[in-house]
Amino acid sequence: MKDQDSSFRQDLPWETEDLESETNSCGEECYGEAVHCAPWKPALSIDEVGRLLDRMVMDIQHLELEVIRARYKLSFFLAPPYDGYLRTEIFSSMGTRYGGDPVYDQYLTYCGLGEYDDAIDTPFHLKRKRRLAAGYDDYPDQYP
Repeated sequence: MKDQDSSFRQDLPWETEDLESETNSCGEECYGEAVHCAPWKPALSIDEVGRLLDRMVMDIQHLELEVIRARYKLSFFLAPPYDGYLRTEIFSSMGTRYGGDPVYDQYLTYCGLGEYDDAIDTPFHLKRKRRLAAGYDDYPDQYP
């Protein structure tokens, strides 16, 4: 039975070929190009990445506002002093900022923002966050 199984078995490519010779087939001139030495071209332009990051920044801003809104409303259901603690720490653990990341820094440059500016914490967004934290909800009927 074993002999019969081995007669039908085909050798797999990685069992018969020398892997080291295959990985070095491009030589030194490829420098991170595709396996077949085709010239590498970026898949996305900065415009496409910028549009994606614009939408992601808006999503982050929206989610931050929702977290603040929920924490503020939750604070009224907590007993003292925990209600005050939550309102004091309403901005804690909101997420990190991405300054220093090369792609994000290039995006900021593309948007025309300065070195110390942030696309997420715009003055308008910071004002909205502070208003929500103080209990001034611009859309109280939309959020029960």
